[in-house]
Amino acid sequence: MRQLSVFLDHFASQHACINAYVTEGKGRMGLLAGHYGIYRRCGDYALVPVFERTTAWARRRVIGLWEACHALPVDVNAEERAAQTLFIVTRGENEDEEAVAVATAYAGTPQHAGMAETPTGSLYFLRVFIRPGDRSQQLARAIVSGSYDYLNALETPDKPGGIAAIAQNNKLESAALRRAFRGIGWEVLGRDAVGSTVYGRAFT
Repeated sequence: MRQLSVFLDHFASQHACINAYVTEGKGRMGLLAGHYGIYRRCGDYALVPVFERTTAWARRRVIGLWEACHALPVDVNAEERAAQTLFIVTRGENEDEEAVAVATAYAGTPQHAGMAETPTGSLYFLRVFIRPGDRSQQLARAIVSGSYDYLNALETPDKPGGIAAIAQNNKLESAALRRAFRGIGWEVLGRDAVGSTVYGRAFT
C-alpha cells in the first residue's frame, strides 16, 4: 500500500473539520456510521471509528476499497491488515454511503521500524489510504489529526506512548512537509532501516 505517502503532500491545509461524535440512531447515517457512530465530520465525509472492534462485514468494506484501488502489496494479508483499521472514512448518506478512505494503526516499537530506542517507547504506527478521486488537503488533515486525537484519548492498558508514520514517498521528505507536521505537533523521530523519515508525536 502506498499508505500515508499518497496524500500527505496535501497536509498543510488550514481548513477546520468538526468533531461531532454521533451515536447510533442520531441523524441521517449509512450502515457503517449507524452501527459505529461518527467521530469526526469533514465536509461530506465522516470518520467512522472501528478500532479494535471491527466486524467481518466492516473488514470486507475495507478490503473491497483496497482491492478496487489495487492498494495492497501482494505479500500483505488483507484480513490481518483490515483488522487493524482505526477509521473507515465514508461519503454519502444511507444507502449511498461509500467507503473512500481507511486509516489503520498497530502497536510496535521503534526497533520494529529499524530505529534506535526513543523516549516514547512503543508507538502506534499509522497507515492511511485515500481513494484517488477523494484526496484533498482537508480530508488528509482530518484523518491524520483525527487519528492522533482518537488514540491520544484512548484508555487501554499498556498503551503506547505516541503515534508515528513512516514516510514512503520523496514528497514526505520535503522541508514544507516537515513544517506541516510540526504545525500540528509532530516531529521527526529519526529514520527507519531503509532510510525513510519517521514522523511522530507523543501522547499528552
